[in-house]
Amino acid sequence: MTNIKWVGFRDDGSLANFVASYDAFPDVATSLVEKVVKWPVTDEPERPGKFNIESPLANPRRTDLDFFGGFGAGVVSLLAGSQFDDALRRFLQDPGNGIAENARSLLHALEPRSSSLDSSIWSAAVEALRKRFGKKGFDRREFLADIEASVISLGAEAESWVRGCQKVIDAEIDIPSLADNEKIGRRAALAIILSHEPSGLDDLEENLEAGSMVCALVTAAVHAFAGLSRADEALKTPAARMDAVLEIGERLLAGKAVEVKVETSRIAGDLTRHQLVTIAGNKALEKAVEPPAYMVMLKARIQEAGYKVELDEASGRIGIRSGKAKGEFITVEDCPSSAPANPVVNLVTPVMVLGARPSVAVLKKMMSGAWEHATTVALREVDGKEEVVAMASLPLATLDRDELNFHVERLLQVSADLGGKPKKSRRVKKLGA
Repeated sequence: MTNIKWVGFRDDGSLANFVASYDAFPDVATSLVEKVVKWPVTDEPERPGKFNIESPLANPRRTDLDFFGGFGAGVVSLLAGSQFDDALRRFLQDPGNGIAENARSLLHALEPRSSSLDSSIWSAAVEALRKRFGKKGFDRREFLADIEASVISLGAEAESWVRGCQKVIDAEIDIPSLADNEKIGRRAALAIILSHEPSGLDDLEENLEAGSMVCALVTAAVHAFAGLSRADEALKTPAARMDAVLEIGERLLAGKAVEVKVETSRIAGDLTRHQLVTIAGNKALEKAVEPPAYMVMLKARIQEAGYKVELDEASGRIGIRSGKAKGEFITVEDCPSSAPANPVVNLVTPVMVLGARPSVAVLKKMMSGAWEHATTVALREVDGKEEVVAMASLPLATLDRDELNFHVERLLQVSADLGGKPKKSRRVKKLGA
């Protein structure tokens, strides 16, 4: 459907009638394609024919796709944030086959330490949602009864959880904690009992103080229960986002992996990251992410050490300028081994562009120079050319000015030695100067 480029109306009145009829509904994507007053098919008053319109009820797969499309809408909604990018990529790389496996995979991507009971309760909750999908009403007791039937054989702890949920439904006890500190699977299942609509997600976080991982699980599940047909228009437009939602939904339905990439396109002067999310090779959405605390701290350390912080317009990354305007530029890149609890960046500076395959003597010189200056040299392709770069990994958890200065000075030295560039001296700003 997203291959449609525009939709034509016979006259302004017909267009106005369409907008008045459907634009008020939050789940109707009236802006998905361009609307124009143009009727190229025929001048006759009757509706153009030869449409191959299949009844929705004739295709049983439509209901499955509606449910999984809603699941995809929930995932895209989470990708629009930045907190769970890595976990969502892990989930989509191996989502499993079937609703129960999808639910279990998402839980373990968010919290790998989840117990088997947590996994069982959470997957039973999502399966119970699918059982009720498309039916009128949502009875909390019947929903809990379905979960109970799946987990009651798992022992006393499962029985205790079911009894606790029953008391919450009957208002006999207060709602227990929905924080992320433990048991997020069963806490998310309880959250769905309390609120099973996407519109209730804000209340879940603000008034019930649900943890971010619990909210992420509930977001995917309740969007699936709402279905693609009832998803908010913001998750269906523009067309690229609708394509992404459908791509995820179709692949989850088939039990196939989904390729997701989140790349920083540029960094603004205030260190805000502008990122591009691609799904199955196609642009899905763009987002602006507030700078992590470690980047703000790194910028301060760079300035304390007497260097300049600049933006590289070509790569969109920040860098360290060693001296004057034409001094060496060291790019700050994210390290693949970086983690939120232990952030690491790579400092990278170009050494030389290779015009031909390097000789053994050149390779030995590079390795020797890197060893002497406690750095790493690497060969990579830049704009179709092979380039030698010097690199140093910089852990940021305990970074101080002296450590930063050590690595920067070594990179400048090895770049000068291996690249044949003149060595540049500079004065390091002293603390309190």
